[in-house]
Order: sequence, then structure tokens, then C-alpha cells
Amino acid sequence: MTGTRLGNGGWLTVAILCGAGLWMFAFAGSAVARLWGGGDDAADADESGGADGEAADSADADGAPALDEGEVLPAGLSLSGPIRCTGSNDVRVERKYIKSKGDGVSVLGSCNVTIADSVIVAAGDGVHLAGSGDVDLEGTTIRAAVGARVLGSGDVSLSDCSVEARSKAFVLRGSGDVRASGTHVKGGVDALGSGELDDDGGNDWR
Repeated sequence: MTGTRLGNGGWLTVAILCGAGLWMFAFAGSAVARLWGGGDDAADADESGGADGEAADSADADGAPALDEGEVLPAGLSLSGPIRCTGSNDVRVERKYIKSKGDGVSVLGSCNVTIADSVIVAAGDGVHLAGSGDVDLEGTTIRAAVGARVLGSGDVSLSDCSVEARSKAFVLRGSGDVRASGTHVKGGVDALGSGELDDDGGNDWR
């Protein structure tokens, strides 16, 4: 069993090798996040209302996320599967290459999620926010069908980011807002909810 502290967020990552494969967990106080492992398709939030992240839908035989043929892991980033938050604790993820055949980051609870200096590559939504928690993206690139989809009351904030959407950059169906500053955005905006898109300046809309 090995442990490594990640960035300035105070998270401790622990890898456990067992008969079910290689599991990786992150701990910060009472919060526990499963980054990937075990090879199954879902991970439940802990009963205390924590958050979990898994990489099950883009997995090799050991349950770890897998790169496509010819795909290169950027220097300084470690590979992760999708991040999923269903509880009430705060989660911070730094310097990850988040790979998913579905949604990259999902927020279903009231927890707040920060993704910093990372890359999100997703077949579905880069960020899927259906809860009341907020998602803050800092220096992060999103490559997905939809950059961010807001269905709940939480907000998505992007600072010094890049959104490369194959369909819509932002889909707003709930009451939450999308705020962007210093961000390159490729893709349209679909806003049918009460939420708004706030341009805080320095953005490049394509």
C-alpha cells in the first residue's frame, strides 16, 4: 500500500493492490473519493455524505482508465476516470487527465467540486451538473460533446480554461449559471432554463 499527497488541496492518495485489482482512494478529513479501481461500473457515496469518483467506464483489465491508441498523456498529469460527486463534501482534483466514455465530471449532490490544471476528455458532457453544488474549473481544458450541462441549481465557473465542444459548449436547463473569464470557447450555447451565461471578460468565443 502506498500513499502520495496531491497538490495543495490536502488530499492523500492511497493505492491498494488486491485480488479485485488496483484500487485508488483519496482522503481529506472525513471526505473519501474513489479515483478508480476494482473494474466495476459504479461507486456509491459514503453514508456520511462524501463524494466519490470512479474511472470504471474507460478501463483496462485492472480497472484503471485506458488511453486510446495514439493518445498521449500530457506531461505532469496523471490518468483518472470520471469524477462523480453525490454527497455534501467538497472535492478538489488537480493535474488529472480525466477520461470517460460518458460524462467527465458529474455533480448530483450538494458538494462543491474544483478541477484545477487538468484535462477532461469525455464522450458525453465534460461537466454534468444536476445537483445544487458548484463546479469550479481553473486552468482546465474540456474536450467533450457538450462542455458543461447545467440541470440543477448549482453554478459552473470557468477561469483561464478551454472548451472544445463537438456540439454545444454550454447547455442550461436548470436555474444555475455558467460564468466564464479568460476562457476559449468553441461551441454554441443552448439556454432554455432560468440560468444565465455570464461573460466576465477576457473570453474568446468561436
